[in-house]
Amino acid sequence: GGPRDHGPAILKLAGKASMGPGDIDAVPPGAIHQEQGGDVPSTSFIVRARRPGTFQQRNYDAETGAVTVNTGPRQIEHPLD
Repeated sequence: GGPRDHGPAILKLAGKASMGPGDIDAVPPGAIHQEQGGDVPSTSFIVRARRPGTFQQRNYDAETGAVTVNTGPRQIEHPLD
C-alpha cells in the first residue's frame, strides 16, 4: 500500500502452500513471496522472464519492516561439458 522501495513495510500472510514432487508454483513478476525448504534436501528450478541482475528485487524484513533493494543473485558461468 505504500512506496515499494523503502519501509516500513507491513507484511500480511495471504496464503501458504506445501509443495511436493512434480508440483509447480507460479509467482507473478513483482509478487512478494517467500520460499522455505523442509527437513529433507530438495531441488528447485527457477525460471525468470528476465536475466537475474538486470532488474530490481526487494527484500522485506518481517520484524522491522525494512526494505532492501538489490539486483538479485549474481550468476556464475559454469561449463557443462
